[in-house]
Amino acid sequence: MAFLSDFLDQETVLGLLVGIVVGSLAYFAVSKLIGRRPTKTKSDVDRQFRNVFAIMDEGRRQSLVS
Repeated sequence: MAFLSDFLDQETVLGLLVGIVVGSLAYFAVSKLIGRRPTKTKSDVDRQFRNVFAIMDEGRRQSLVS
């Protein structure tokens, strides 16, 4: 019967751990870079329109859209 220790020697385990750590660091670095994209700031008029649009009923929204 084959045991897990037959397949995983010390070098393989160390390589897997290093790969996981490096991969995790790369993932977090890339996600921080992508997440830092500056978002477009909305003007006061745009923000006010969105607030009014949000409280309208569906029929009124559809009439504005069309």
